[in-house]
Amino acid sequence: MHQIVTKTKHYPLSCEWEIDEFSLRANSDGQFASPEFSVDGLPDVKWHLIVFPNGIREPHDHLSAYIKIQSSTKSIYLMGKFLVKGTSLKKRVRHTFTKTSQTHGSKCLIPLNELYDSYVHDGKLTIQLQATIALNKTSTTCLLGNNDAKDIALIVGDESFHAHSKVLGYHSPVFDRMFNSNFDESIERKVTITDFEFDVVRAAVCFCYDMYSPFIQASEYPYEQLLRFADKYNMQKLMDFSEKSLISKIDISNVCLLIQLSNAVNAFALNEKCRSFISAHIDSTALFHDFENLDSSIVKEIMINIVTPKNQ
Repeated sequence: MHQIVTKTKHYPLSCEWEIDEFSLRANSDGQFASPEFSVDGLPDVKWHLIVFPNGIREPHDHLSAYIKIQSSTKSIYLMGKFLVKGTSLKKRVRHTFTKTSQTHGSKCLIPLNELYDSYVHDGKLTIQLQATIALNKTSTTCLLGNNDAKDIALIVGDESFHAHSKVLGYHSPVFDRMFNSNFDESIERKVTITDFEFDVVRAAVCFCYDMYSPFIQASEYPYEQLLRFADKYNMQKLMDFSEKSLISKIDISNVCLLIQLSNAVNAFALNEKCRSFISAHIDSTALFHDFENLDSSIVKEIMINIVTPKNQ
């Protein structure tokens, strides 16, 4: 099978923009513009948010919000969401920004008949953006926005989303067999997943499209569950990615959890790093969270590794 994923560097894009005296200004200003932001590592990329308090088009019954990204040379693919602080509102946004297409967003972000009762507090409206951008998006990343060609539904509880069976099958032999056999998934063109949360499944699928999920805060990325997902569906690239991410986060608060996880899913690189960390800090085991609940065989192997070099 031809390789369909190439490595693309991603950059986080986020802000929390508080608009003061919104109630007064909304009656006179046609639009609000946030301060201009830059992107770490991309000095020529500048962006800001624009809010139209009375909407951008007829019938002017919704508040509109947009992102404007300017770059001298690059085509930029963005995937993310608008939020309003203090509410449950989330509006997804996805677009390829170019020199001729610098602005994109939601023309119907908030119904005006709900705006002041539910979203404006003490005269202030706080708009948030959480997104990820990628430069020179890959052919697989392009597919993520091509809803017409998506032929598989993934169902997690009451939520669902669609993907391309070829993309999932490329990353997972398990999915590949499901979609190219007499399994129910192949016939019904849907997969019901009951043992992982929706955000975990969506993050795993975004990875297949060469993107990080912009719907999860970077600090809250579910690497442990992604590792379990990768193990269950035999997704080696996701396995490697999750292992490397967890290795970079090893400390006394999680090393015992991670070494047991690595044993459960045969994550050998993670297991070795956890053992090395415990061995190097053996005098501080009293500070390790959950050390007393480690499997005795793990403790025994670690102790053997510590004393063996001294006896040689």
